[in-house]
Amino acid sequence: MQNKNFHFRYLQSMIIILPMILACQQSSDVKHKKGDLYVQYFSNSIVYNDTSRSTQSEPQYMLMFNMGEKETDVKWTLYFEDQDPVTLSFPVDGEKTWGTELLSMKEIPQFKPFGGKIESSEPVVVQMTTGIFNNSNAPVHSNPMIFSSFICSETLANKHAYADGVYVEDETVIETERIHILNPNKEAAKVTFNAYFAKYTKTQGNFTREYKVQPERILIIPIESVVKNELTNFGSVFTSNIPVLIQVERILYDKKLDKRIAASYRMMTKQLD
Repeated sequence: MQNKNFHFRYLQSMIIILPMILACQQSSDVKHKKGDLYVQYFSNSIVYNDTSRSTQSEPQYMLMFNMGEKETDVKWTLYFEDQDPVTLSFPVDGEKTWGTELLSMKEIPQFKPFGGKIESSEPVVVQMTTGIFNNSNAPVHSNPMIFSSFICSETLANKHAYADGVYVEDETVIETERIHILNPNKEAAKVTFNAYFAKYTKTQGNFTREYKVQPERILIIPIESVVKNELTNFGSVFTSNIPVLIQVERILYDKKLDKRIAASYRMMTKQLD
């Protein structure tokens, strides 16, 4: 009788728990799926080829890995600071990787920062890699200054944070950051930027700034426009009335050489909701 009761209770528990397990598995598999599409985002990209400066070019290498078994058309919607979105489409075979250099695409304007939304019917991993190259006669891949890479985010969020903020400038070098905010929505986003410093100084304490990001646009915040030149790090929290995407770009710039040196990354902030 005890064994029968045990099996009956076990069966009851499995009837309750099994759908929960399956739901969790399904949620994990499609966590970035909206309707029939998988959606991803980025907010920090640019392409240019400037032979007049010591920095020659900044191409973007875009790689897409289709993890599904079927071919999928990957739709890219690119958002800019001051122009309407541009839409592109790329076919990617099932269980294959396909890539291209965005600098070679006439549809993407040079010298204009952009973010993007990526949609596909199959699960696709999208990775963006930047190469900044010296202006010389050497083969471009043998003469890099900086490489940085990131994988696109699967979600937007109303709250973001990062820990390693900085702005330092002396006679020769500037170390600063750019905050890139993507608003792919049809309405404006109101974003609050809160900075918390490792230590207070005579000229700088914690502060709050308010920004408005227009619909289907990106907004770039140069850190030197809001933070004074102090050798102290700060953490940041961003809150918005609608979901957005935020990336942080670190720049180390040599004033005498008139070019970026040594450090450049494009980091996704931590999403808190």
